[in-house]
Amino acid sequence: MKILVLGGTGFLGPEVVNPLLSAGHTVTLFNRGRTNPTLFPNLEKLVGDRGSDLTSLEGRSWDAVIDVHASLPNWVKRSADALKGRCRQYVFVSTISVFPDYSKAGMNEDAMRFEAPEELDNDLKLSNESYGPMKTRCEDIVNDRFGAGATIVRPGLIVGPGDATDRFAWWPVRIDRGGDVLVPKPMEGEVQFIDVRDLGEFIARTVIDGHAGTFNATGPDSPLSMAEFLYGCRAITRSPVKFVWADEQWLLENGVQPFAHMPLWAPGEAMIGFMRIDCSKARSMGLTCRPLAETARDALLWTRERPADYRWRTGLDAATEKQLIEAWRAKQG
Repeated sequence: MKILVLGGTGFLGPEVVNPLLSAGHTVTLFNRGRTNPTLFPNLEKLVGDRGSDLTSLEGRSWDAVIDVHASLPNWVKRSADALKGRCRQYVFVSTISVFPDYSKAGMNEDAMRFEAPEELDNDLKLSNESYGPMKTRCEDIVNDRFGAGATIVRPGLIVGPGDATDRFAWWPVRIDRGGDVLVPKPMEGEVQFIDVRDLGEFIARTVIDGHAGTFNATGPDSPLSMAEFLYGCRAITRSPVKFVWADEQWLLENGVQPFAHMPLWAPGEAMIGFMRIDCSKARSMGLTCRPLAETARDALLWTRERPADYRWRTGLDAATEKQLIEAWRAKQG
């Protein structure tokens, strides 16, 4: 098949391209040529801009198009209009952030989404508040233009080597540093994430096998508790570690911010569904997730390539963590 990838050289894109190439398909990339421009030197590369210049797409057709990195509705609207009638399948990578309410566990693809009025097409600024509604609007545009040929993939937290958000890697790195590590109760609280390589393989599979429709796509394959996650990260290092389990309400009262200070921690009844998304539909179509140990090990190794003065986007600084541990232990008497 001939496949066009919009993007293709960032974090997720290469992990979509590689399995397509391994399966013998012909891949063309369309992007601005700014991110990792030397990657995939043997592939056809069309230069353009999703917001202003789609000239290089004119007069061309493909069997499938994969849109891996669009959040602005106007970007999706322009590319969908330009490619309508010139591909059989359009795959759009969305997000579980299209759901406004996480108070219920087990949400499937039919759960309520944000309202997504057409006003979102007006090049509004992307923010934490607008991200979910904008992605919802993008989904609507793709479904409207491509109908039975539309595929929507909704990942959760995308992690692994190359993830610059630090939303996962901070834990294996912190545990590898050893010592007392402050961690959030409850121990049985669930966590979900998907390795970028597993997500890329699934997205490629939706094209290779022709799967249309909407798919929630996060992992792991079976429920994983916070304790299992943390001890799983501990298993990849020989550093002596002691977990200090603190009550979530106490952590919140003492200024510990979910995700910002403790990645993968989504406390409270209002967020119970965020880490319990139903992905059974995607699994029935071939989504599989590699072992936690592999993702944690590779993320840890990747972070070691960073400069010594790298400033982490998440996590507690050592001094604050030490103070919190002392305060928690004093509270326990």
